[in-house]
Formats: sequence, C-alpha cells, structure tokens
Amino acid sequence: MIYYITFNDSPSGVFESQVIDTVDFLNQSSNQAVKLVSIIPLRDFLKNRKSIKNARIKSVVLPMFLGLLRWRWYRIYIMLFTKRKSAVICRGPVATALALNWNRKVVYDGRAAVKAEVIEYDVASGNAAVGKIFIDTERTAVLESDFRIAVSNKLIEYWHNEFGYSVSNHVVIPCTLSKEIFEHESLFLDSETRSIKIVYSGGTSGWQSFGLVTAQLEKLLEMNNDVEVLFLTKQDPLRNSLISKYPNRVKHNFVKPSEGHGILRNYDYGILIREKAVTNQVASPVKFAEYLAAGLQVLISEGIGDFSSFVTEHSCGLVIKEEIPNLLPVSAQRKQANVALAKSYFLKDSEVNEPVFEKLIEQLI
Repeated sequence: MIYYITFNDSPSGVFESQVIDTVDFLNQSSNQAVKLVSIIPLRDFLKNRKSIKNARIKSVVLPMFLGLLRWRWYRIYIMLFTKRKSAVICRGPVATALALNWNRKVVYDGRAAVKAEVIEYDVASGNAAVGKIFIDTERTAVLESDFRIAVSNKLIEYWHNEFGYSVSNHVVIPCTLSKEIFEHESLFLDSETRSIKIVYSGGTSGWQSFGLVTAQLEKLLEMNNDVEVLFLTKQDPLRNSLISKYPNRVKHNFVKPSEGHGILRNYDYGILIREKAVTNQVASPVKFAEYLAAGLQVLISEGIGDFSSFVTEHSCGLVIKEEIPNLLPVSAQRKQANVALAKSYFLKDSEVNEPVFEKLIEQLI
C-alpha cells in the first residue's frame, strides 16, 4: 500500500486536479493500491469530507481538531491510518514532517517556496508561530525526506540556495491536467471579427497580483478599442471598477471549475501576469496549463517558474516585460497547436511526463 497524505488542504478545483487525479493516476500506473489520507480543517469538515469521500479513490478524511499550532499531535493519525512499512507521498512540508521516522519511505511533494510565501504574502495570516511552523517544516522536508517532487526546476534552485540541497533525489513534475479536460474537444474556427478576446481566470490572492493584472488590462483597453475582457473570478473592487469604465467590453462570470474550460476556448489570450517575487519565480500555475489546453496564447510575466521560457520556446504566447502590446486575434491553427502542447507537457501519461512518473513509482515500490 502506498499513501498520499495531505494536511490543511480543503477540497477545491486545485485539490481535484492535483490530488484526486494524481492518486487516481498512481493507482492505475503502479501495481500497488494508493490511498489518500487527508487531514483537513475543522471548518465545514462534514461537507468537505463528503466531497473527498465521493471522489473516485479510496480515502480517509480526518479533522484538525487541535488547529495548526499543535500540528505534531496529528502524527497519531499517521501512525493509526498508515502502515509502518509503507511508502508515502506527502503534499506540503507539514505532512512530510509528520510522516518522517514512521513510514518506510517519505516523498516530499513540494508545491511552493513556503518560506517565501510566509515572508512575501503572509500565508500564516499574521500568526508568527504558524509562520515558523511552515518555515521549519519546509527545511525538514527538503533535507530529510527520502525523495522529492518539485513543480519546477526553479523550485529545485530555490531549495539549493535556501537550504543547501545538493543531491539529485528528485523529479520535476509540473501541475498537470486531468484527461477529462480534453474529452469534448472540437475544431477551432478562425474569428470573423476584429475583436481580441482576453480572459482572466483565477483568484485575487496576493501572489496572483490582481492589481497588476487589472492595471495592465486597463492600459490595453484604453489603447485598443477591439479588446474585450472576461473575468472568471469572484467579486473584487478592481474588477468592478473596470466593468464600470468599460461596460460593453469588460464582462464577468464565475463558474464551477468543470465548466471553465468550455468558456476559455472562446477566447484568444489568457493572462498570467504576476509581480516579481520568489513565490512566483518557482511556481507552476495550473492556470498556465488550463489556458494552453483551451488553445489560448498566454500573456505571462518574466520569470514565472519554468513557463516564461516555455512560452518563448514554443511561441505559445507573449512574455510581458513592461506592458501588453497591441494584439491580434489568434488563428485556429495556433489554438490547435497549443492544445497539442498541453497534451504533450501537462498530461500525466504523456511522452514527457510518463517516464518521470515511472521514476517516482520506482522509488515507492
């Protein structure tokens, strides 16, 4: 039995694509059963437990009765619900620290530069003690785990610079997509109008630099009357201000993650502009893969994980250095090529990723 352990992660679109789908894929790819053990916040526990239990994988869902500060007490969960001689993949540093010295082999699934997130974006919500837990457990996870998954080569560089990580016991697997996203594909048609359609899909958290996004879009809307913008996001004053200023060219919607792909396919460009920060420099935004899978050209900042250079190498968008230049509608041929790129680089069983997952599975068996 192999276990995949999460800590303090509630169900979401990202949880579905990066946890549920990964466990499902590992079950299909290895000759051993893979079971999810999720330790989730007490808030909305029953609702979130039901959501996880209704997924297509075996799971144990446990409550964080004692909050974050008493995180070490949750090791009893690991001891009760995972076998002593098992291999485990641990999403995030706290889950990894809980499993160390109990399970046979511990794999740290590193999703971010956690120390940078604490310092740059206060992911500990101003609680210095919680921030210290995140920072200390990240060091432990990087240096003491048996094997590591990183979402980007830039994250490996961060581990080297921040913690002196110098071995090669790791694989790099970007945020991948579920096959289901490609199930209802149809051919793209060239636009019959001059309108240039841009979409922003995502949240408004600090690292998503929503103020920078809206500022760039406002400049573009002023400069080019053919530009139309859609925000697929929740209410936000900056978004509402743009809608008020350009009511005929700026729209908004908010849909379930499963419904977003069909909407994205109707647009030309997806915007992924973020400020210069370590958090963003090591990131693997799943939104990049989703934009590409919908055929969009990506408007991306410099230095976003491995993807700014990916855009340049594969001509699948523009790297924005100062401001967005004048744009043209994207051809159907280019959109189809972007979908093919997404299949090659962001499906788990693609020619690019399958050998990497095979190496990971070899470590677990």
